[in-house]
Amino acid sequence: MEDDLEEIKVGLQTLLSKHDDISKNVSICNTALSNNGNSPKSSFIKLPDVSLPEFHGVIENWSDFKKQFDSLITNNSVLNDTQKLFYLRSALKGEARTFETSEDTFDSLMTVLIKRYENKRVIINSHIMNS
Repeated sequence: MEDDLEEIKVGLQTLLSKHDDISKNVSICNTALSNNGNSPKSSFIKLPDVSLPEFHGVIENWSDFKKQFDSLITNNSVLNDTQKLFYLRSALKGEARTFETSEDTFDSLMTVLIKRYENKRVIINSHIMNS
C-alpha cells in the first residue's frame, strides 16, 4: 500500500513538474514577444517524452544506462531520493533486479550496482567470453 501511495505521489509530482515547465515556456515566449514586439519566427514543437532507460543486467550496456539514468534522474534536483529510488527500481529488469532489497535507499542500491557493473575484472571477463 505504501508503494502504491509513493507511486501516486511521484506521478502527481511529475504532472505538476510538467505543468510548471509548460507555464515557464509560455512565460518565456510572452516575455520575448513583449521585449521585442516581434512574433516568433518558429513555433514551439512538442517533443515526445523521453522514456526511462532500462537495464537488464548486461554488463556491456551498463555504461550507457548509467549515463542516461544519471542525466534524467540522478542529477535531477527536483527529485528527492525516494523518487529516484522508485525510478531506479522501475528501470531494473531481469538479472539487475536481483540486487534489490527492501531496505534499499537510492544511494545504497546505486552503490551496489556500481560495484557490480563497474568491476574491472567482471568487465574484462565479459569481453573475453564474448570474443
